[in-house]
Amino acid sequence: MTPDFNFVIEKNVPLPRKSDQFPIEQLDKGDSFLVPFTSDAPTKSQIEALRQQIYEAIARAKNFWNEQGTFASFTTRVVDGGIRIWRKI
Repeated sequence: MTPDFNFVIEKNVPLPRKSDQFPIEQLDKGDSFLVPFTSDAPTKSQIEALRQQIYEAIARAKNFWNEQGTFASFTTRVVDGGIRIWRKI
């Protein structure tokens, strides 16, 4: 027997952007922010996993700006306490 669920079908509900996890789209040239590590002594694999999440978010943000005809360039560095992201252009 199938459970009796009452689902509501909704139309035109916007899909949230994944890059909202990090405020990359809010950066102006020269701005930066720190993505903190979740532990005091992260392992190399934890750092690489966080770095991969950041790279994917940067790629989505670049697509966002490219759609608007704007070019953006970023760099990241591992610093004390986390990974810092800068918008260069």
